[in-house]
Amino acid sequence: MKTMGYMRTGTSLLALALLSACGGSGQPQQAGLEQVAQVIARGENRVDPQALSRWIIEERADFRLIDVRTPGDYGKGHIQGAENLPVTELLLPENLKRLPRDRRLLLYSEGSANAAQAAALLRLEGFDGALLVGGYQAWQREILHPPLPAEATAGEPPEQREQRAIACYFAGGVQAGKAAPRAGRGKPTFKPPTRPVRKRARKGPPPAEEGC
Repeated sequence: MKTMGYMRTGTSLLALALLSACGGSGQPQQAGLEQVAQVIARGENRVDPQALSRWIIEERADFRLIDVRTPGDYGKGHIQGAENLPVTELLLPENLKRLPRDRRLLLYSEGSANAAQAAALLRLEGFDGALLVGGYQAWQREILHPPLPAEATAGEPPEQREQRAIACYFAGGVQAGKAAPRAGRGKPTFKPPTRPVRKRARKGPPPAEEGC
């Protein structure tokens, strides 16, 4: 059922693309279509998970990360710093008005299909739309759960060391090829030192005063 929903969404996006490409005379706006096609052919609208992870770590402010999945999927887990704007609502006039035109709009879906079509539609609207290659599935596979041994070795290649460091930043570490979940932003949790509790000898009741 979920696959059929994605297919219907893709079909509707394609229809929107065709409508967006048509002017009042019914003739396609060739300049806009050709420009978008060239950007796609050169791969300029594609960002891989490794690059995105570096952007987030560097706290770059020249892009905006948008999760175009449903609110339910977004609530189950999303990339740090992403805002949820479902693909069915992306091109609503009120949403287009609040999207910045001076920054790259990096979209991701569960895979790549919906985000790719949505990014193309944004480019037809004059935005710098781009997509995360592989979507949220690739983010989980390559960033949160990289296929690495649980323990680092002395001769580990630099690429694997970088993968391990990135997984540690976003998820806390690598365990049996999977990153262990950690809340927050990758900062270690402070634990105060524990001291042994000394038991104090209990004093008995004071002696009763002698009565008459």
